[in-house]
Amino acid sequence: MGSFLGSISTAFVRVFAGFRAEDPPEGHTSNFYGFEPYIYLVILLFAAVTSYILVNKGLRHFNSVFIAPLVKIGGMMHSLFTGGIVLNEFAEYTDNPSRFFFFLCGIAI
Repeated sequence: MGSFLGSISTAFVRVFAGFRAEDPPEGHTSNFYGFEPYIYLVILLFAAVTSYILVNKGLRHFNSVFIAPLVKIGGMMHSLFTGGIVLNEFAEYTDNPSRFFFFLCGIAI
């Protein structure tokens, strides 16, 4: 769970970078208007702090040889599937399902 929350905090940092990079809509001087950026900020802070706490609890009870790979694998899985679903990177696999099968095999390896 700690790696999942760590990946969520990384994703929300990317959201803030996207807010910063885009031109503001007509009539606004900034993209940071309304309540959505503040909700994203709260989620970012919650995910980052909770990730830190959960990973350290895991390190307290288990050896880092077990925890560190699980954190990396969890983060990688979250990034892969978030990119595939949210950014529609799996659209290429609809016309050739064998490519998606090989993708899953690569993840399993």
